[in-house]
Order: sequence, then structure tokens, then C-alpha cells
Amino acid sequence: MNALEQVKIYRRGLNVTRMHTVPHIRHYDNGGHSASAALIALELCKLNEVEPAQELDIIKYMLMHDVAEQFVGDVPADVKRIEPDIKSILDAVESNWERKNLPDKPLEMSKLCSSLCKASDLIELGMFCVEELNMGNKGVTHVLQNVIDYLGAHTVLVKGSYQFLTYFQEVLLDGSK
Repeated sequence: MNALEQVKIYRRGLNVTRMHTVPHIRHYDNGGHSASAALIALELCKLNEVEPAQELDIIKYMLMHDVAEQFVGDVPADVKRIEPDIKSILDAVESNWERKNLPDKPLEMSKLCSSLCKASDLIELGMFCVEELNMGNKGVTHVLQNVIDYLGAHTVLVKGSYQFLTYFQEVLLDGSK
């Protein structure tokens, strides 16, 4: 595949609208989400003293992690949780699509790097929810609670993620911050 075709693939995937089933005030797409998640990952890489080669893999992964959604859309986590069969089918479709269309996306990582990527993804979503709550959107409260629940599983391995977990919990308790 040539560079032009590869860039077209990236752009289509980055323009997918996120959280289309949850009311939100500002536009939210994979491009903004992926860039923000990559920046969060950069900060977590510093705190966790990640080797430069692994850091590059993490940043590449974060920039591309939702590109396959151009093919299946952004299926809400609630749907995947309620219907695990749908989740496993979508995961397989995305994985197969990624192998064919994203040759540079790192697919295998250490447990720390994998947890760091998941934490960065969740933290970015949590930050979006906080911004929405600050604009008066209470419709994202359950999404932020889900972020808190899932992020808790990654705070053990990833230094720095506890700070975000605590912040998100305070926002839910105290209102907007």
C-alpha cells in the first residue's frame, strides 16, 4: 500500500464520531481522542520510565488505536459489556482489519505498556467527561463512573494513573472542577 492510501485510511478512522449514543455538548471524534490519549501516554511514559523504543510503540499505538472503527463504528462500551458476543466479534473484525491495513501499529506489548495504553485511553475519555460535566452535561456521569471503575484495574501497574482516578472520583462527588 502506498503512503497516500495509508494516509486516507488514517484520516477516515480519525474522523469517526465517538460516543454517538451519549448526549454530548461538543464534538468528539477519534482524531481528537487519539491525539489527547497519545499526549497522556507521553506523560505516563515519563513517570513510568518507559524505554524510548517502547515509548515510540506506545505513541504509535495510541494514535492508531481506534482507526479500525471506520469499518465498525464506535460501538459503545455499554453495548460490549451487555453483549459479550458482540464484543468478541467486533474485536476479531477490528484485529483482522488492523493486520491488513495498519502494518505499523504495534500489536504486541509488555503488560506495563499495554496497561499504560489502556490507562491513557480511559484517562482521555474521563477528561472529556469532566469537560462535558463542567458545561452542564450530566448525561456523561455514567460514562465517567465506568472510567473510574475500569481505570482502577490499571492504577496498580501504571504510576500516575491514580492521580487521575482520584480526580475523577472527586469530580463525581463534588460536581464540576
